[in-house]
Amino acid sequence: MALISGILIILVGVVHLIYGEIVQLKALSESISDMITIGSTRIMIYQGGVLLILVGAMQVLKGLKKIKVKGFVSYIPIGYIIANFSTYLILGLLLHPQVIRSSIPQIIIFVIILVFLSLDLFMDKRKRTNE
Repeated sequence: MALISGILIILVGVVHLIYGEIVQLKALSESISDMITIGSTRIMIYQGGVLLILVGAMQVLKGLKKIKVKGFVSYIPIGYIIANFSTYLILGLLLHPQVIRSSIPQIIIFVIILVFLSLDLFMDKRKRTNE
């Protein structure tokens, strides 16, 4: 489960960077000339994408048994994804419902990732209880 969720998270991070740079920043640059807004948006796109890639890499390494993650640290990936996804949902539903409607595939992928992360945590907890 860790390997699958990690790969999915990395893919979402890469898509976040590519889509943000190619589609969103291009559209923003065509509609405004304020370099502060464009630069701030680019920074936010890259912050989110890089963080997703790092969290995904942690999950991949865990899935490949290259690192052992115990205690509080084992909740960081799911905590980050929940915080990221709920922020997206709350702001989208309250302020930008058109964004939610246009990104149903993204919602489905995040739900799948959360299921895999939850199963991974559950399996880890079960394994520790049986030891």
